[in-house]
Amino acid sequence: MHLTRILELSDLAPGPRGVSAAVSLHAHTSYSREVARDLPVYIEQIPVIAPLYRRELAAYRGRRGQDVDFSKGWWHPPASPDQVWRTEVEQIERLLGLAALVSISDHDDIRAPVALARGGTACPISLEWTVPFGPGFFHALLRTFLSTYRDRVHAVEFNGYRSREENVRVCALSEDLGVPVVSGGDRHGLTANAVVNLTTASSWGGFVREIREWRMSQILILPAYRDHLVARKLAVVADVLRPYPANPAGPRRWIDRVSCEWQGQVRPLAFHWPDGGPVWVRAAVMAFRALTSPVAVALLRHTCLRRDTVPLSCEIDHAPALQVDPVAV
Repeated sequence: MHLTRILELSDLAPGPRGVSAAVSLHAHTSYSREVARDLPVYIEQIPVIAPLYRRELAAYRGRRGQDVDFSKGWWHPPASPDQVWRTEVEQIERLLGLAALVSISDHDDIRAPVALARGGTACPISLEWTVPFGPGFFHALLRTFLSTYRDRVHAVEFNGYRSREENVRVCALSEDLGVPVVSGGDRHGLTANAVVNLTTASSWGGFVREIREWRMSQILILPAYRDHLVARKLAVVADVLRPYPANPAGPRRWIDRVSCEWQGQVRPLAFHWPDGGPVWVRAAVMAFRALTSPVAVALLRHTCLRRDTVPLSCEIDHAPALQVDPVAV
């Protein structure tokens, strides 16, 4: 039997008995390499820019005899490992007054947690692994993968950047598998995760034991999760495209954070476009920046886009709240 409880911040009583810490899982840093294949979906939605974009793609097809392969392009989140860890800890301490356990899981890369661990931060070595499986990858062949490797799966993820409907389906999947649900913030920008786990443990080993052996999980949904998902994703785009002139060590411009494979070599766009790229690209970036300015995102969040007020806990509640006395784990 597995026990999962999903709570909102308003449901959490001050000083809940037995809760020692909050756990922030699944955050991405500037080391993470995010595939760019979904970019056309967003570009097609920009007025004025979309026709220019389609014209440039047609011109490229005429010159090369093939379409642009966006799967050979990548972008990197703007926050450093230290920035990610610090903002997650600050949010947990400010909102909950609890100790913080923070995990970073970049795509197929462990440099961020290694760097933090070497600096004395208690950050576990973890990553988001793109698992080769059959003719594709894990994300596209979920059911077959789970039926084959069921004994290797200890939990499924409630994702902070997925819709309520999708997370409800994840909870149904957890019922089928007989495993708990754990939080996964999946942050890619500067904003801290919108979902965390509560734990009776005070260490990573103890939290892992709760999930794997006791099969107990308590997820806390923070207020940011209720903001409309479109507005939250636009805010991430704003973080990615924003220039950071004061960044002493990392990339300062968006063209330094986006790279592509060309003739067998992966290089940042700044190598190919030192002046910012073609006119239509610069126009598209300016349009994105205008759309994702703090004022525009605030208007989308508070006026144009409805907040989701359906109580998740009523739909995917599996067990009473954790009421376990603190244990030495």
